[in-house]
Amino acid sequence: MVFKNIPAFAHLTKKTLEKLTFYMIETKMTKDSYLFREGDKIKGLYLVQEGEFEVSRKFKKTLDQKYNNQAFPVQVKRDVTF
Repeated sequence: MVFKNIPAFAHLTKKTLEKLTFYMIETKMTKDSYLFREGDKIKGLYLVQEGEFEVSRKFKKTLDQKYNNQAFPVQVKRDVTF
């Protein structure tokens, strides 16, 4: 089960974890592709099972300003399975 080694989910019961996996979709990304870009609305939570990725952000505003539920861009550096 994907969640069993993730500390944030360690307190959940096996039944609860099984329910969560019902809503999960496995996605494979290729190198240099983007999962999402800066400014995209957040559509979910991504758990990386395998591979490498990079998270970057261009700062045009001060760090004190809120991000209004906008995602940071993620570029896949190698093939990744979600």
